[in-house]
Amino acid sequence: MRAIEFKEVVSRVETGTVADPAALVRERISSLGQGVAGITYRHDEVTVERSFSGSLPPAGNLQELRLFSPAGELRLWRDGEGFCYRLRTENGSGVPAECFDQTHLTWDDQRRRDFDLPERYTVRTYVEYDDDGIARFVDARLMAFEY
Repeated sequence: MRAIEFKEVVSRVETGTVADPAALVRERISSLGQGVAGITYRHDEVTVERSFSGSLPPAGNLQELRLFSPAGELRLWRDGEGFCYRLRTENGSGVPAECFDQTHLTWDDQRRRDFDLPERYTVRTYVEYDDDGIARFVDARLMAFEY
């Protein structure tokens, strides 16, 4: 079993609600830097984009959106009639945060080809410690796809 390697990064988190997901994406996409990938969840479909095209489905069909790069992630999800969002970035401003990265494998080769899925994806998990020094999970974000 491989040991988890913790590291400290400077991270900024912004949360809120929004009625127009497309406007939020236009306003915040630049904070993710270059190489933004995306996953869009609709009522009946999941779309994985190696390079985010910039287009979104109509808000009525959108359930969740994750736009991410090594610099951060914008996650947007349906909450009743509107949407909530969380933008987490690591661009030099913010507060120290402890985290670790893990790479995960996706489905077998045939299913990956059938659905154009990445071979691997990397997740960054953020932790905080209580007064007794016990770590607890506070957030996680996608960082990258590997094809």
